[in-house]
Amino acid sequence: MKTKIIQRSSFLLLILLIVFILELFLEFTPKDWLYTNNLFKQHKEYTVQKNFKRNLIVSNRTIQLPYQQFNKNPDLIFQKTKKVFKERAQSTKVALVEINGKEYVAKKYAQPSRLRWIRKVSYRGSKAYRAWHHAFLLSQIGIPTARQEMLIETKWGRFWKSGYILYEYLDGLTAEEYFDTDSGFQDSWDFTLLEIRKILTTLDDHSIINGDLTLRNIMIINSKPILIDLDRVHPYRFKHPLYKRRYRKEHVEKLIAQLKKLNPENSDLFEYYLKNAPL
Repeated sequence: MKTKIIQRSSFLLLILLIVFILELFLEFTPKDWLYTNNLFKQHKEYTVQKNFKRNLIVSNRTIQLPYQQFNKNPDLIFQKTKKVFKERAQSTKVALVEINGKEYVAKKYAQPSRLRWIRKVSYRGSKAYRAWHHAFLLSQIGIPTARQEMLIETKWGRFWKSGYILYEYLDGLTAEEYFDTDSGFQDSWDFTLLEIRKILTTLDDHSIINGDLTLRNIMIINSKPILIDLDRVHPYRFKHPLYKRRYRKEHVEKLIAQLKKLNPENSDLFEYYLKNAPL
C-alpha cells in the first residue's frame, strides 16, 4: 500500500516538474511564446535589443529618445517627474514625466517578494513584458490602447529584476469623470457607452478577461474609449464556465455597478447600453 502511494506521489511530482520546466522555458503557453517571440520581428516599427542583463524595445516613432542612456540607467526616465499618479514602495510607480519637451506616462514594476519571484513570476516574464504583450495583442484585434513607446527590462538571464514602460500621454478624461452628472458630456454618453460595449464584445469574442477594467482605467478622448493599465489581462483558451462567470463579473456587471454608484439617476441608461442595446 505504501509502495503504491509513493509511486503515485512520485509520478505526480514528475508531472509537476515537467510542467514547471515547460513554463520555465516557454514563459507562457507554447502558442503565446511563439507569438511573443515573433511579435516585434513582424513589425518594422520597433527596434529590439536583448542581452543577458537587459531587454529593450523602443518604437521607431520615438527613436530620438535617449533610449541607450535609459537602458543603462532606467530610473533616469523619472528625472523630470511632473506628477505621480500611483506609487507603491514594493511594487509599482506610475508618473507623468517630461522627456525632450514632450510628456509621457512612465510605469515602473519593481521585483516582488523573493518567494513569489522564484515560485511564479520568474518564468512568466516581467509584469512590464506581459503588459506590453497584452497591449500589442489588444491593438491587433482592434481595441484602442495607449500607444507604447519603450520597454526596458533589467534581468539576470530569464529572471527579471525590474521593468519599465513608457506610454504616450493621453490628454482626456477618465470614464469616471466623463460619466459624472456635471461633466457636460451627456449628449454623447449613448455613443460612448456603445463604443465601450463594442470593446467588451471584442474581448468576449477572443476570450480575453481584463481584471482591471474599471472606470478609472478607461480614458475618453473625442467620445471614444481607450483602455489603459493592462497588467491583469488574461487570455483564455476557450469559453469554459469559469471564463463566462469572470466575463460577467469582471466586465459587464462591474462597469454597470460602478456607473450606477457614480450616477444613480441614469442607471437604466447605463444598463440598457451595456447589456441590451443593438450594436
